Amino acid sequence: MPRTSVPILTGICTSLVLTACATSAASQPTASPTPTATSPTAIAPTTPTPTPTPAPTPSPSPSPSPTAWQSFPPADPTETKNQAAIREGWEDHERQIDRFAKDPSLKDLTPLTLTTTGQTTTAVVRYIGQLRDDGQVRQGDMAFRDLQVGQPGTTSDGTRVVEVSACSDFSNMVTIVASTGQRADASEGEEWVDTIRVSYTMVEQPNGEWVVSERRGERETC
Repeated sequence: MPRTSVPILTGICTSLVLTACATSAASQPTASPTPTATSPTAIAPTTPTPTPTPAPTPSPSPSPSPTAWQSFPPADPTETKNQAAIREGWEDHERQIDRFAKDPSLKDLTPLTLTTTGQTTTAVVRYIGQLRDDGQVRQGDMAFRDLQVGQPGTTSDGTRVVEVSACSDFSNMVTIVASTGQRADASEGEEWVDTIRVSYTMVEQPNGEWVVSERRGERETC
């Protein structure tokens, strides 16, 4: 089972952690020629030889589609408008990290800065930079479950904040060395794990979007 390393780094965890059938004209039955009368005496009609009806060819059963890897849990049908906005901000944050960790050809890191703020922006950009310096990329997909979205509160300066947590599952994702395709070695102080619990502090921006200002990871079977 592939695994990934999870450094606890200012809260950045992981290696961040109709088939158409045509009948040939040659196979069609040809019409029998009309018999020519040789005398006025009526000739009994010839009983035509029945053309055998070909047995229908059964259509092949479609192959089952592979089960899609569900990276994010489905939205709670009872979630409020606020909770939906928070969840969307969290998903975008993790989606952007994964996108840049998988594709070193992406040079403009601006999308990473639009889903984070403060020290988390610095840590995320540093993480992507380190992956590229080391010639490493993510392969496979992380999965998240047990998403918990708290109720927003307001700080003394009027900023709205909320706590979010989720279980991060690395069992289908691994960090590899791009040039060899081999799993990257864990760095000093890191260890291979399957799951961790990540907690996020998110803040609301003036445009109403929620971004991550802090993230913390703890090893946990979840």
